[in-house]
Amino acid sequence: MTDDVIEGKTEESLFRRAVVWLVGSRLAGTLIAQFLLVPSAVVIVGVANVW
Repeated sequence: MTDDVIEGKTEESLFRRAVVWLVGSRLAGTLIAQFLLVPSAVVIVGVANVW
């Protein structure tokens, strides 16, 4: 897509929008993973104690 912007095949605003979405989705995924980390660890410990 970067090459397309340089060659004029794609608008720069579309490229910027795509970059914002990529960064935003990565940030959202990281935050969701952090919120799921502790509850998941508690479940794993609970299951391990049963066995």
